[in-house]
Amino acid sequence: MKKKILPFMLCILFVSICTEVSAQEEININSVILCTDINYPDALVAATVANKIGAPVLLTDKNSIPDETMNNIENFNVETVYIIGGPAVVSERVENELRDMGYEVIRIWGMTRYGTSARVAEYFWADGSDKAVLVWDKVGNPEGGNDELVVTAKDLAQSNDIPLLITSTGKLSSVVSDALSNLRVKEIFLVGNFNENLLSELDGMGIAVSEEFRGNSSRIRKKITERIQNKAMAEGNRTRLVVVAVGNWRDAVGAPFHPGRSITRLIKNESEIPNLIEEINSNSYEDIKVVGKPELADRICDSLSSADIDAECITGNASKIAARIAEREIKRIQKLRERFMNRMNRIIERLREIADDINQSCSEYFELANSTIVRLEDNISDIQEYKETIRKLYQDRRECVKAIKKGNYSNARNLAQKIKSGTELVRWKLRNLTPGEIQQMIDSEIQNKSEFRNSIKEEVKAITSEIKEIVKEFKTTDAELCLEQM
Repeated sequence: MKKKILPFMLCILFVSICTEVSAQEEININSVILCTDINYPDALVAATVANKIGAPVLLTDKNSIPDETMNNIENFNVETVYIIGGPAVVSERVENELRDMGYEVIRIWGMTRYGTSARVAEYFWADGSDKAVLVWDKVGNPEGGNDELVVTAKDLAQSNDIPLLITSTGKLSSVVSDALSNLRVKEIFLVGNFNENLLSELDGMGIAVSEEFRGNSSRIRKKITERIQNKAMAEGNRTRLVVVAVGNWRDAVGAPFHPGRSITRLIKNESEIPNLIEEINSNSYEDIKVVGKPELADRICDSLSSADIDAECITGNASKIAARIAEREIKRIQKLRERFMNRMNRIIERLREIADDINQSCSEYFELANSTIVRLEDNISDIQEYKETIRKLYQDRRECVKAIKKGNYSNARNLAQKIKSGTELVRWKLRNLTPGEIQQMIDSEIQNKSEFRNSIKEEVKAITSEIKEIVKEFKTTDAELCLEQM
């Protein structure tokens, strides 16, 4: 039952409803964001991106694209599909299917939720960001994570149009630390109870804590809600509310994408409905939506109606609901897209500044993929498939160099990301042959810089020791051979 609820939550969790779009009206949205319900951090990070670039978030199954999702992609005249998440949640089959249909596909992912959040931030905030939101969460099984806090942090990041980064509570992971430096972040919002070690790391990087939200999840949610509402009122707007019915908290894997300033309220059972009604009556919410598990969502809607509170209840098949909501919200999304395009000159200028880094990335990741295949060739059964992948990566590298020479920095950045993702996909598929390397990739994302450096030193020390033993054995054997010859 939970698996059926999960996709439902995700597709709803990124969209909002405001404006009907005529079926005859021409829609040009340019890009969509695609992810699944399997890993909730991917979904929440995607929501912050959607608000920044003006793109709907659509739902896919791991190995196939639902008809409703595909219809939206076609009807929106999409050119680029961004996949957020690795092959464990969105398969290579889905990626290839979209490419075969002529779409430009750009996958952005990390080995962990920390890595994914960092890489998404660096890609979509290429021009940098003075501020960011940092929330803590655990790596591993989604059901063992800190879903509720990340949902709240997503609302805060989206309302400020800034990146959402995820790390552990006790230390700043290496990949997130690099992202903060690359984004040139000066101030940060902390969501959750971080310890002093992490605060010291931020201070050492010259990053000031703009505001810290501590306490239990309910207290943090209340403080962030007040902040978002105050910001909206200062701009002469009201805050939109999305109520998510989650029969079991483990089923809540994301939060709806409501463009602009919005609040997400999670309801786990009927006993929480009276408090919800009280909250609505004491706040000036507008455009209230109730989404999620059908049985509970219907009860919430009935209770709100009895309290003379207008709300729209949206339940049913996940993919169909996502498609319906995206269609109705498309005009608002188009406005966000126009706003984003107005900033494009600044983004291009930043890409021009880092053109050498982009060029280097294209070359280094290609060489990494190529050397991996050469090294493991004798152990790979379907070697021709991998050689074809290397050929395609080589073509992308050549195109990357050409794009930089022509001053097409945006295209070069996209090619660099494709090469990077393609290389990591190759290594991920061959993970059984290189378990140590995969673990090192994971460690580079979950450990802080000093821990990772120490682990590398220990590994180098162990390898050096092995080499010395081999040399020692070789010398002994060589000496014995000489004595025999004498």
